[in-house]
Amino acid sequence: MILKADTHIHVDQKGNHGIDPIALARRVNTTDLDLIAVLEHNKITTRALIVEAELQRLASITGKKAAQVLWAIEGGLRYRNGGERDGYYHFVHLFEDSFTKYNRPDNFPHKGGPNILEQYKASYPGRTIGAHLTWLDYDGKNPRLTNTPEMTEDLMGSGLFEGVEIVSASNIAFLERTPRNQNFIDAIDAVRDLARMYSRVREKLHKAGVTLAPMASSDGHFERIVGGVFTEFEGGETSDIFGQIDAAGTKAVIDVETPRQYKRHIGENRELRDVVRFQK
Repeated sequence: MILKADTHIHVDQKGNHGIDPIALARRVNTTDLDLIAVLEHNKITTRALIVEAELQRLASITGKKAAQVLWAIEGGLRYRNGGERDGYYHFVHLFEDSFTKYNRPDNFPHKGGPNILEQYKASYPGRTIGAHLTWLDYDGKNPRLTNTPEMTEDLMGSGLFEGVEIVSASNIAFLERTPRNQNFIDAIDAVRDLARMYSRVREKLHKAGVTLAPMASSDGHFERIVGGVFTEFEGGETSDIFGQIDAAGTKAVIDVETPRQYKRHIGENRELRDVVRFQK
């Protein structure tokens, strides 16, 4: 059975950085998602309990099976690959366990380094996914953008992550911008570049017997982008996602309307088609 997961949805409402938990549950109930991960920046949220309860309530009314809810956190990672400049990246840690309001993991230290992340993973079993890794790529013009492509590729192959988001809808604005202008081409090219990087790293890791799963998420800060980008995996139950991440058996999927004039642009990008599946 093919299952669908969105492993990166925000419910942090401070500063409009997330979705109201009730509104999120109602949105998810209108999609085909089987699994979602609810999170906040740099801290553990108990709003996952609210989302889960509302999904169950809606299921009792509609008869539709409720999507399962994973606990997760989005953290900030400080990384350096031998250069003078520190890079700054985001990751999502998906917890294997469920928690309660009174029994939950510690927050991840803001801009903790690789050693801190390794300790965190040892304390709280789960899978760690590199999130929208190219969002701060340094272009030589803006000194605030600290992440070089070389550093990003090095981090992707460092062993800190079990998976990487090839597609992040909020980051590339697939659903936030009208896809009938240059923005859509730019978004496709951004995914293509990340897919190429991922393919190079995957080949190197494969030779060392290490896997890296391709993922896709909404990075949902707004209701309307949830459901259009997701990760597919095969399993009998939603908890099988952990094994499929370990086996790199996941697939990044974009299920949004693609204007006819851009279908050729997508088709010409072989690296993109090898990693990402377009449903429409």
